[in-house]
Formats: sequence, C-alpha cells, structure tokens
Amino acid sequence: MASLSNLPEIDIYQTLKELSAKGYVQTMRPGDTGIGFTLESLLNITENNSGEPDF
Repeated sequence: MASLSNLPEIDIYQTLKELSAKGYVQTMRPGDTGIGFTLESLLNITENNSGEPDF
C-alpha cells in the first residue's frame, strides 16, 4: 500500500458530484468487480488486485 503522504489530495465530495452529473456510466468490466473497477478508473486509481482498502 502506498504511503498516505504519496497520495494526491482530492475533494472526494466534489469529485463524486462531478461524476454524478455525468449521469449513467457504462461499466468498464463485466462481472461483480465491474462497478469498483469503473469507479476507480474514473477516480484515476490504479488497479492493484489487493483485498486491502485503497486508503
């Protein structure tokens, strides 16, 4: 896991508001991991296939 000091600071509330304003977004991957992968992609979080939380 990356050190928290190396992570970019984002305004998650504002970012999610902007994503919501886009309306429906087609999943970028089928299956039960599709929604998480799509959200991480939209937030520019690199996929890591770890069961640990990103933050």
